Amino acid sequence: MHIHSEMHTRIHTGAALLW
Repeated sequence: MHIHSEMHTRIHTGAALLW
């Protein structure tokens, strides 16, 4: 159960794309 991790990864990826 690592749903939070998935969300974190998504946010990190989005931030990287935005940055």
